[in-house]
Amino acid sequence: MARSVSMPQPKVQRVRTLRAFANRAYLRFWIANFLLYTSRWMQLTLGAWLLLELTDSPFLVALVGFFSSVPMFLLGLVGGALADRMPRQRLLSMTQGTNVLSRAFS
Repeated sequence: MARSVSMPQPKVQRVRTLRAFANRAYLRFWIANFLLYTSRWMQLTLGAWLLLELTDSPFLVALVGFFSSVPMFLLGLVGGALADRMPRQRLLSMTQGTNVLSRAFS
């Protein structure tokens, strides 16, 4: 009779890709960002669609898209420079306070 020999199995280390979602605060943060960016994407898409329906001009749709992203590019450079030079907590407090004030008075 042949005797079966069992080979030792190599230990497979399980990669825990979604380990961060075990943290409740991170999970809430991720869900909130997902909903925020999904609604932002829908707003941009529907706005471009409406503009195309009203004007029938793809050039105007592209122009509005370009001018809506220019402030992000320009202020992104300034924000990056500030983030490298200022304490993070102070910078975050200032930007969030500015955001609240701009929304309160608009």
